[in-house]
Amino acid sequence: MLGGHRSIMGLFADVVIEENHSDELVITEHPVEKGSPISDHCYKAPPEVTMKIGWSESAGRMNGLIGNTFIGSDLSLLGIYQGLQALQGQRLVISTGKRLYTDMLIKSL
Repeated sequence: MLGGHRSIMGLFADVVIEENHSDELVITEHPVEKGSPISDHCYKAPPEVTMKIGWSESAGRMNGLIGNTFIGSDLSLLGIYQGLQALQGQRLVISTGKRLYTDMLIKSL
C-alpha cells in the first residue's frame, strides 16, 4: 500500500515506474611528471536518486486521508505538480524503497 512508502515530503506517489540510486566515491588524481597519476585520496559524492513516479486523481484522495500538508487542499494533478515545482530549490526528505534521503533537491520534474 502507498507505493511501498515512497514519498517526497510525505506526498505518496500512486505508482513507481523506476527508481535508481547512486552512491559514488570520487578518487582524486594528482599528476606526476613521469608515470601514472597518483590516486591517494577519496571522498563520497552526495547521493543521487532518480525516480519516475506518477499520480492519478485518486492519489490526491489518498494523500488527503493521510493528512499531507505541503500542497494544501488542492490535491488535483495540477496541484500536485505545482506543489512539486514550489519545492524545487528547497532541501527535502525523500523516502524510497531502499532508504530515507534527507537534504535532497529536485533537479527536474
